[in-house]
Amino acid sequence: MKQQTHYIQDACEKLVVALIQLELEKHGKHVTKSSESKYGEFLKYIADRDLDISKLKNDEYFKSSEIHIPSFVESFLAVNSDTNYDVVDTEVEGRIQNLKTDFAFIGSDGSRIDYSLKNYKGGIRRPQVCSGTFNSFICNFLFKQSGVGMYEYSKGKLDLRFKGSIIPKRDAALIDIGYGSCIPLLHELDEIQQSMRKRVLENPEMRIFNESKWKSLCSEVGNFGAETTLKLFKIIEKELITNRILKSTGIVGNEELLAITKLEYLDSYTNRKFHDLRSDLLDEKIVLDIIRVGQSINFIYSLNKIDRLKVTVPFTINSNGAWHRDVDPYEGKQTINDKGNLVSLRYGELRPYKSREIATSINTYLELTSTGIFDEI
Repeated sequence: MKQQTHYIQDACEKLVVALIQLELEKHGKHVTKSSESKYGEFLKYIADRDLDISKLKNDEYFKSSEIHIPSFVESFLAVNSDTNYDVVDTEVEGRIQNLKTDFAFIGSDGSRIDYSLKNYKGGIRRPQVCSGTFNSFICNFLFKQSGVGMYEYSKGKLDLRFKGSIIPKRDAALIDIGYGSCIPLLHELDEIQQSMRKRVLENPEMRIFNESKWKSLCSEVGNFGAETTLKLFKIIEKELITNRILKSTGIVGNEELLAITKLEYLDSYTNRKFHDLRSDLLDEKIVLDIIRVGQSINFIYSLNKIDRLKVTVPFTINSNGAWHRDVDPYEGKQTINDKGNLVSLRYGELRPYKSREIATSINTYLELTSTGIFDEI
């Protein structure tokens, strides 16, 4: 089910590109007439993944795109009346280059405006902008990213490319950049990941999903992760934290933001108050307060003693579909495909292969309502 949802989201990203191109053509503000070929790419994507177009048209992601794209393009053209544009799908390019871009307007004058697309079934006033493990969350402050989940460090004789979980390379780089004092605490985060996995994968009591036991484990591990991360933040230079959290929001990056939900949409490019927020967050007088609230850490940015943005990062565990629960309940056992392996499982039973992906987890949420950027919508 989660995989299908992912396919639908990706399909609707391709749909958005086709719809934008169509609107550009309707307004006579296109460079090439390519909406049909772009829509063909959307149709091929869903056909290759056995998605039913009639069912997809009833999905909220699809409906939200159809509802808001005409108004979005009209507003975009209102502030770019002297230029014609085509739109291109940049999702793969962005993923490879570790950028947030999903599509880009390419102008007849050679200009390029990249957008990150967020299409939500919930609201857009508290969007999730990135996720990771406890380990990767810390590594993101200290190392240059080199692809999804990868980091690089090169200086003198050291020339490393590594995952944050590759401890010898990571620790060698930490020592070289002067953050060797972080190693014991990072080892604690390494250990909580491994011990948590054992408590799930090797514990007969966790073989069948138990919600109360799962919530208790998530709370225990999440609180430990938040507490240990705060200790690391006392070591890591404050400026690194300030800049990294800001980068993760996407507000001050190179990409604009198009956030869509059924009821409303937000376009950072044409929203004046969004520009004001971005300007304030880049002000040299901006102050960051870091506050732990239970399993979460809040990052509060203020300027001249006025709060401008709160970023909330909860610490927990991502089951990653470890238990067979994404179907209607049934009695007895059924044969299912578990990452290419046929296995016989009861409803709610631990998947022997998929469960290996269980991991510590952080998500990053923007608390946007109080920023005032929706006052213009």
